[in-house]
Amino acid sequence: MELSQIGRDEVMSILRKVGDLCPRRISVYLIGGGAMALRGEKDATRDLDLVLESQEDAAVIKKAFEGVGFIVDARRPDECHALVDAAILSKPAGLRADIFVGKVCGKLRFSEGMKKRASLVDKFGKVTLFMCSREDIFLLKSVTERSRDLDDMMSLFRRGLQRDIILRECDLQTELAGFRESHIWEAFLLVKIEEMEKRYGIGIPWKRSLKSRAEIKMGAHRILKEIDRGYLSVGKLTEAMKETPTFMRKCVGYLEEIGEIRVDRKTRPYRVTMKK
Repeated sequence: MELSQIGRDEVMSILRKVGDLCPRRISVYLIGGGAMALRGEKDATRDLDLVLESQEDAAVIKKAFEGVGFIVDARRPDECHALVDAAILSKPAGLRADIFVGKVCGKLRFSEGMKKRASLVDKFGKVTLFMCSREDIFLLKSVTERSRDLDDMMSLFRRGLQRDIILRECDLQTELAGFRESHIWEAFLLVKIEEMEKRYGIGIPWKRSLKSRAEIKMGAHRILKEIDRGYLSVGKLTEAMKETPTFMRKCVGYLEEIGEIRVDRKTRPYRVTMKK
């Protein structure tokens, strides 16, 4: 059976009906293909990806979607097994609404920066609908595993993206999670960008900058592990990791900048300690 796809007018119609059923005021943030359809950046979508700010708001929206004919789908689609934190609702023909609370795919946090960059669409009953910026949708799609997301990322890239917004958000995500616990978001993004270049035969002008940032953060993670193993000087760390002094300076400098380590430059060789 062919899966349903809906365009801008149908997205608005569904969300208007959902808003009419909500008993209290709620802010809803539309990400992914639904937001792209509203902007006219793609003709149709079969997913409505929504971010809510609390479990209570999510429960209200879930009930409203059920009121317009969506049902909870306990069987997670294979291509979306990463969506572990989403309440997935679907209609029989395959149109789906994924409801996230605070995080997307259990990975990226829906940050204050994302909220500020989101633009107001309209108010539907008690629901105030916002749609996320192109830059944030591009980043969010880099952590999903839907095959068609690469096409959406390409469409967003062709319409123009502000690189600095994406890179700053990667840093913010690291800060929110804490460096030791954080994923290296630049690495996720780099993988998708390399796939885009291969599939579409293009060149991403800021790939080199992204790759450098990913490598420095990966190197910084390795340094922390080596410090835990007892390597407490920059020289010993360089030997243990078999990296160039230039690269090590960048990694050590990054860890100092984010407050993870302290370097005593009065000693020879420089001594490294963890900040508590």
